[in-house]
Amino acid sequence: MPKPVSVILPIHRWVDRTPEAIASILQQIHEQLELLLITNGGEAGLRDRAHDIETSDPRVRVIHNTEPGLPKALNLGIRNARHELIARMDADDWSHPDRLSEQAAYMHAHPTLAGCASSTRMVNPGGSMDHIHTPPTTPEQTRWRVLVWNPFVHGSMMLRKSAIQAVGGYNESLDRAQDYDLWIRLASRGLAGITRVLYTHHMSAGSKPVGLDEIQGAHTAQFLMESWEKLPAGSAEEIQPILAELCGGDPSARAELERHMETQGPSRAALTVWLWSCWRHPIARTMQPDRQRKLDEARAQLAGSNCSGVWLWGAGDFARSILSQADPLGVPILGVLDDFRHGERLRDFIVAHPDRASIDPRSNQAVFIASDLYAQTIWERSEPLRVRGVVVLAPSTDHAAEPVR
Repeated sequence: MPKPVSVILPIHRWVDRTPEAIASILQQIHEQLELLLITNGGEAGLRDRAHDIETSDPRVRVIHNTEPGLPKALNLGIRNARHELIARMDADDWSHPDRLSEQAAYMHAHPTLAGCASSTRMVNPGGSMDHIHTPPTTPEQTRWRVLVWNPFVHGSMMLRKSAIQAVGGYNESLDRAQDYDLWIRLASRGLAGITRVLYTHHMSAGSKPVGLDEIQGAHTAQFLMESWEKLPAGSAEEIQPILAELCGGDPSARAELERHMETQGPSRAALTVWLWSCWRHPIARTMQPDRQRKLDEARAQLAGSNCSGVWLWGAGDFARSILSQADPLGVPILGVLDDFRHGERLRDFIVAHPDRASIDPRSNQAVFIASDLYAQTIWERSEPLRVRGVVVLAPSTDHAAEPVR
């Protein structure tokens, strides 16, 4: 039986996208839900609007937060939630119709997890997609990645009420970064992510895709310092050989270091070497294990097919890492495509513009999306190729993978 879900949606200001955000929850295919609208502020007419929705749908309950503040509003919602599974939702974002059903099914299949996120489409203030945020996919990855950066989009989370309450809920003294503080406290109980894009986050004007504002930066620095100080020292005997490989110029040793932190747990020595390796061998925000998963999925699709070769669409770090490997996809790599870097040399290839490349579907040539941040944008951009019959491999986006002939 599907597990019922309580959705907590605090509203501080009623904005143009708020009705759409609410509708995206009430139109979920997962019918066993309640929506808690937490009015969190004194904007004129806010309560009346919320009560209008409450009277129109029996699944909606309005709760007034008498002490405005996001962590207080969230804790109020948690206390009043009727169900064990609690999903977050922001008042100017959008949830895919399958979001709650997929996350509830995932939580049911992984009963020891405290929570899970989904991949998120990040939309800039101009309305176009900035990038896809992909969370760590296992609790073992989260244990060390949470010590580097906030790996989850707050609104995309589904959490167990009992787990939140066991660690004390949201810290109401924090005016910013209260979600990151909670993830750090929940990481030992198990947090993971779904690679399918089930949530859209609208970035506010002036927000930074990577950097933080002054208050967020101060809180994040505090969380990280406290977390690093609690780490065990680590074994030089285990870490030094990996560092030697990295010093020798082998960036693939970073994947070995990540596997070590996932199996043995993070330590000060391991995390220091990992951070140093990012300076010595820069990588994108998506980590090596996620890239390897994408390659493994594509290779499995290509195995036994009549594919004569693959073009890489994307000329960034992911493509460079693919070209540094021997036979990464099991079929020849024919070239590299990129909308902005065409004409540049990448290893043995001159990067081609996607609109001018000679990709022949009759020769069973395929395209692999080799991008960490812009996979969904490239997928949409590849429609003319797909119309012509070219197979485009995109295992991490929010559509079904195509069969390979």
